[in-house]
Amino acid sequence: MSEKQIRVLIVDDNPDDRALYQRLLRRTNDYQFEIIAADSGDEGLDLCRSERPDCVLLDYRMPDLDGLQFLTELAKRQKDAAVPLIMVTGQGDESVAVQAMKNGAQDYLIKGNMASQDLQRAILNAIEKGSLHRKIKEQQAELERNNRLLLEKHAELEQYAYVASHDLQEPLRMVASYLQLLERRYKNRLDADADKYIGYAVDGATRMQKLIGDLLAFSRVSTRGKDPEAVDCEVALRNSLANLRLVVEENKAVITHDPLPTVLADPTQLSQLLQNLLANAIKFQGSESPNIHISAKFHEDKWEIAVRDNGIGFDPQFSDRIFVIFQRLHGKTEYPGTGIGLSICKKIVQRHGGEIWVESAPGEGSTFHFTLPAAEAAPATAAMPEARAAHG
Repeated sequence: MSEKQIRVLIVDDNPDDRALYQRLLRRTNDYQFEIIAADSGDEGLDLCRSERPDCVLLDYRMPDLDGLQFLTELAKRQKDAAVPLIMVTGQGDESVAVQAMKNGAQDYLIKGNMASQDLQRAILNAIEKGSLHRKIKEQQAELERNNRLLLEKHAELEQYAYVASHDLQEPLRMVASYLQLLERRYKNRLDADADKYIGYAVDGATRMQKLIGDLLAFSRVSTRGKDPEAVDCEVALRNSLANLRLVVEENKAVITHDPLPTVLADPTQLSQLLQNLLANAIKFQGSESPNIHISAKFHEDKWEIAVRDNGIGFDPQFSDRIFVIFQRLHGKTEYPGTGIGLSICKKIVQRHGGEIWVESAPGEGSTFHFTLPAAEAAPATAAMPEARAAHG
């Protein structure tokens, strides 16, 4: 389309109406309208392809195709590049015109109430809407392409992390084994510096083994995850406590919970999620024995589960940082570990379409919240106040 010239295709089987539209679209000071005419829907569809008009003025009632059928066929032929179209109807056909707009028409006009200025303005507006619609479609297509690329890159990175961590396990295991053998065989037989250096090497190899093992566990959240199914959170909690039995007993931890719901989740990953949060609460205990409580409440189509502890807590400004892989708020000499447990929790929750966050303050404990899809409709009693002791 040139700046001043607009090609309009008139599709109408009535020659008087076609002539009327041409008179109404006489040249103005700003635009010159070039008219192309078709007296049937089939001819109009062919001209849309061959003449590439800037706008189509379509009569709703024609002997071969009505306006809605024309729109449907035009969409099939031109897909996302459909030409802007204005439906022209008779009195009493407004509901049909509205349906046409839902099907892709930019506007509609009613015969008998049409003035030159109104018709010209409607055509210009339709062209502008069509242009905006195409830009939105192009941006959506670009966004979808970028999303696909991101998903592909994310999958590649996860596979790389899995392969790298898996393949590094064996040579590092050999290095660590020989260093430990060297430490046992030659300890106190060399000078103090040699013992110290060997100790550093053994410690570094051991920590590297732990990091690689945790990286492998992190990558497996996606590479080894199963499809969600209905899972009883109380069953998942029992599995978690069975794995933590010794830790719970050694730290004299008291773990209670309200009746817990059934959610849609990977059963193994749900148990791992609860296990990591409980282990974290026990690990960062305060001066008193760990006291941990798990509760749940229903929100529309999801459950929010909270794990509250009486531990050391932390400054709220670090609430996001603690979920970043290998990020730690304390030195490795204060608390063991690589700082990946909460990262795995976040990845598990996000994989299930949920959210995870934490509320905390120094010396006041922490409460970790996460959401998971509900496996069934809202329960009769969404609040579950009765607390139970959790047993491993």
